[in-house]
Amino acid sequence: MGFSLFPARVDEKWKNVDKRFDDLDKKIEKVSGILSKIMWLFVSAMILGFVAFIINGGLRVP
Repeated sequence: MGFSLFPARVDEKWKNVDKRFDDLDKKIEKVSGILSKIMWLFVSAMILGFVAFIINGGLRVP
């Protein structure tokens, strides 16, 4: 009979592996975007805190 399902199974396995890696890549991009936003919020808060410190006379020399 000579017909074998082995190559088809291997191809199907690699299709599933590729799909999993694509899904994982999308999830990593989402997490990266969220971390980027958190970093910008932190940097903005630090800058605003420094500006508030200066406005309240924090750099005044007695």
